This record gives sequence, C-alpha cells and structure tokens, in this order.
Amino acid sequence: MRESNPYEGSFDQRLGSSICMGNITSVDSKRRRCNVKTVGLKGVNDDLDLKDVHIMQAASHKEGDEETFIPRIGSLAIIAFINSEPCIIGYFQQLSQEGDHAPSEKDQLLPGDKITKTKAGNKVIMRSGGSIEIEATKLCRTYFLPNRNLVNTTVQNFELETDGGQMTWLADDDTDATLLNFRIWDTRNAGGNTVEIQAGATESGSVFTLDSGPTAANGGIGENKFHMDVKADGTTTVVVNNKCTLNIDASGNVSLQTEGKLDANVKGNVSLTTKGNTTLTSDGSTTLKSTGAVTVETSASMTLKAPGNPVPGALVTDNLQNIDPITGIPLIGHPKIQVP
Repeated sequence: MRESNPYEGSFDQRLGSSICMGNITSVDSKRRRCNVKTVGLKGVNDDLDLKDVHIMQAASHKEGDEETFIPRIGSLAIIAFINSEPCIIGYFQQLSQEGDHAPSEKDQLLPGDKITKTKAGNKVIMRSGGSIEIEATKLCRTYFLPNRNLVNTTVQNFELETDGGQMTWLADDDTDATLLNFRIWDTRNAGGNTVEIQAGATESGSVFTLDSGPTAANGGIGENKFHMDVKADGTTTVVVNNKCTLNIDASGNVSLQTEGKLDANVKGNVSLTTKGNTTLTSDGSTTLKSTGAVTVETSASMTLKAPGNPVPGALVTDNLQNIDPITGIPLIGHPKIQVP
C-alpha cells in the first residue's frame, strides 16, 4: 500500500461508496494495471480519473501461478476499493442503442454454462452438460462430446508432430487441392527407417504414394527402398530397390520386370487363359516337370522349331509308344506336326 493515497479526502466524499463503475482508458499489460475514468451520478462520482487500477486475477502466486483477463480499452469495469486501493473486480456488458447486447456477444448459453471470448470471435465454452467447445474460426474448432467420448475437429489445415512422426493435412486456397501426408519413423535414433504416405494432390500428380527407406538427416527418406504410386485413372506402379517393377495400367495391361528370380508355388490348380498370342522367351534352358500326365491340345497346327533336324532321343519319355523312334517327335493325335 502506498504511503499517501491520492484518492483520499475529497475523492472518497464525492464517491460516497466503496464501489463504482468506469471506462478503461489505457492498459499496462506487463504490470497488470490500467487507468479508468469513472461514470455515474453527474458531479458526484463521474469523470474521475483513477490511476494504476489493479486488474483482479482469478489465481496468482509468487512462483508464477496466474489466471488473468487483460481488459480492452473501452470496457466498462466495476471497481472496488480495498484499503483505498482501486481494483477491478468485474465488468458490465454494455448495451446497444436498442437496449440489448451486441449480436456478436449472443452465444447461446444455458444456466451453468461458462464462456471465454475475445473480440476476434475465438472462444472457449464449457457447457453444464459436460461438453467443451474450443473455436478460433468456424473452420478451426474442436468439440469434446462426453456422451459418446468423441472429439470432433473441423479444420481447413491440420498439423501434428510427435516423436514417432508427423502428419499434415493441407488445403490450397487458390486451387482447392488437398494433400494428406504421413511421415512415420520406426525409431527416434539415427540409422532407422522412414515410411511416408501421401494422398490427394501429391507432388508427382498421383492421388496416392507410399515410400519407404532409411531415414535421412532431415527426417525424410534417404535411398528409396520401396515406392508405390497410384494415378487418378487407377494406373498403379510398384518399385522395389529399383530392381523389380510391377506396373498395371488403366487398360488392365500388366508388366513385371525384375533383376532377380521369379518363383511361383501353387498348391491348387493353375489356369491360364488368353485370347491373344502367348510367347515364352528364355535365354537359358526351359524345363517342364510334372508328376502326372501332360496334355497339349490345339485346334490348329503345332510347330516345333530347332536349329537343326530333330535328334532322336531329344525328347525323352518313359512311354516309348508316344515317341517316333526315327524322328524323336512325340506321336500326338493332331492333324499336323511341322518340324523345320
């Protein structure tokens, strides 16, 4: 408390009360003080300048605890005098010319609800029913709904960062394009791996991409070990270590290129049906093994080509009745067998 109070004497006699109202004329946010010009009975307790008025805090402690509302200039405050020290203890909502509150202040509240709101319209509402509403704008808000234990968030852009990865969901105001991006790390330490997933308007022009590889210094992917790309028309490409590529285009064409082996182990039946030509090309030997009967059936001619004349015994079978003993050609019940 100051040694001499400038409000003592004539001021207290004119005020005639320990409580008054006043408009805030300036605010010192750092010191949590403000200046107020009183309003009230003309010539009695109006037009008085109150200096260094304390801003009441809902919670305060010398170690740093604080819950404070910093008022705006023009707010209509309620001032109480504690040991002759002026202190703001609350505020009146100012009325419009129609005698009602301004439309921007009319949030629908029920008995028991609590609201904190600023001029910008951002607000926090705690409903007496248990729900909580946090809103910056209509496109940036979150609702907590206890009846379903549901968190409902509406945003135009979203970012999330954790020790395990990142997530962004962004929208372009000019093109209305959106992009969802996941970046996931299997470890926070060096030497780990990163998986990155993009969906929407990706940089490559695809609608979906998935990449995986060792984690780079910037948290991205160093050398890409796996890549999957899906276009808007459905064309899909899968690349593994740049050594194996599978491509399926929108017309249904399939191509597979690999620098390694291709193994197929099927426990059931295998059926291959084609309406076009079928070609099998090999730079090495080709072996067909079967523990059962092998049937080759065609409704047209069948041609076997070799660099020279067929060599007897070149086709080997345990059933000698099916091999021509001179030419070594299988005796197939077919209209024509041509040997160049």
